[in-house]
Amino acid sequence: LQSDPHNSIYQINYANALQGQGKNAEAQSVLRAVTQKEPSNYPAWFNLGNLYSELQQYEEAIHCYRKALDIEQSHY
Repeated sequence: LQSDPHNSIYQINYANALQGQGKNAEAQSVLRAVTQKEPSNYPAWFNLGNLYSELQQYEEAIHCYRKALDIEQSHY
């Protein structure tokens, strides 16, 4: 992450590590930043959906999963 702090793959992996440590608010912040910077980033939306699902924020999770599906379908 230090070598390329703007790399979305690194940021998503960092968010997953934060989530694994129970730092959900920080993970959410990182993932939200990625989706704002790259609105068509499928992994960011999917991982954000997973985070919201884990937090039992199901409406937000569904929204994120739908965004991810829209992105994924547009590539085919």
